[in-house]
Amino acid sequence: MLRDISTILFLIVITFSALAFQQHPATAQASSEKPTPCGSYKEEETGVLKDITEDEGRVIIGQYSTRCGSYYAPYAIMAAAVYPPISAELEQNRRAGRNKVPDADVAVKALKPDNRLYAKALLRGWSYQFGSEGYTACLHDKDEAYPEDDACKRSLPGRIRRLVGSYTDFAFNVWTHRRRRASCSEVSIVFRGTTNLADYVSSGYRYTGWVADTGYHQLERNIDAIIGRIAKLNCYRNETQIVSVGHSLGAGLAELAAFAPRVGGPRIAKVFAFNPSSESGYKLVDQKRLASNAGSKDEKNSSLEIDYVYHPGEILEQERVWIPQYPIKQRCFPLVRTVRFDVSEDRGLVAQHKIGNFADGIVKTSMNARTLSAPPTVSGCDTRYRRPEGEGELVAAAPEQAIYARGVPLAKTAATSRYGFTSTYATETQIKKQEGRAFARPAALQRELDIGSTFAMTGYGG
Repeated sequence: MLRDISTILFLIVITFSALAFQQHPATAQASSEKPTPCGSYKEEETGVLKDITEDEGRVIIGQYSTRCGSYYAPYAIMAAAVYPPISAELEQNRRAGRNKVPDADVAVKALKPDNRLYAKALLRGWSYQFGSEGYTACLHDKDEAYPEDDACKRSLPGRIRRLVGSYTDFAFNVWTHRRRRASCSEVSIVFRGTTNLADYVSSGYRYTGWVADTGYHQLERNIDAIIGRIAKLNCYRNETQIVSVGHSLGAGLAELAAFAPRVGGPRIAKVFAFNPSSESGYKLVDQKRLASNAGSKDEKNSSLEIDYVYHPGEILEQERVWIPQYPIKQRCFPLVRTVRFDVSEDRGLVAQHKIGNFADGIVKTSMNARTLSAPPTVSGCDTRYRRPEGEGELVAAAPEQAIYARGVPLAKTAATSRYGFTSTYATETQIKKQEGRAFARPAALQRELDIGSTFAMTGYGG
């Protein structure tokens, strides 16, 4: 009798385990066929994957950027959420205690309602920690949670520069990523772009810095305090990597944040720059810090990685060709990659520049390739950035409606998208004319590619 009961209980446990741990049908379907990775094209006849990136993986354009959508989308959403009024809601939500709602629910309000459900799935594992808004002399004086920094106080400008700078809207948010463990795998510092006329003072810091304490100057003297507070987070470990994110002016600040940390302290591993400013602020950083943070061939896996993610036809795309942000003297230090998404449903110079529209488009186009695929590595460039865990896994169940990145039809793109750079605003009519036709790359851009530099756009108009 007891043996029969034991057998029945054993069968029940086995049956329950099989049902509980069986692979999700969508995941099973995704894993049965190896997904096409970001920056690759699969020939329909042979099934062979071909690398269609340019400059050894530094440039990804056309519809092949679609496969990168799920990788870049969370950072694009965070870059949109650092703008008001969402940034204020995130801080209010942090202080809500038991009434707190998931941070993703707040962040996705920066997107169109139709894309929010999928966007929340893409933000899985991310949570808002803290932030700061408004003019900042030294962060410790605003909030004692930041470590005190004597170097910041010594570098404070005079009263007139601080008075003019007080009208700028320097702001950032800090997010952490963890999945089923106590430690954070990644921390993201997200900087805000232009929100008012005074922020143009920051955008032109090289010319206005003598009279104003710009956002670049505020960040340069406070970046160590930001990283110091990050290091105090309960989930932070030595292996936790820090990335910086921004859009427009905020992207320029994100670059400065990566160039400026003190030597010997935690370094930022990667920059995600969306429609970035042409000003990276590197001239504010002394050469020792700059060289340490950019990386060196004498130090293994030391290179900083910077991804410029932009929308063709945005308001200042032309300056991508004309104004280099950082003069790269060594090909991999830092490693710079350019990824182009033509995905905004709202067309126009300013509309295609806005991060809300851009993030919406990246989220929507990522529904076509629902696996997580980071851009390919660049041969010979060993960066300190660690690629995400679970690459190739299904990240979310996509709705039926999905779009490909604009451009040439997928079957034709292999032959034409390699030279698909446009130098002016692309109207719908111009897009149709581009189909099936190769474009000669501007000579200035070719020279940039030859030295591994593909720096882009100045950041006006958040």
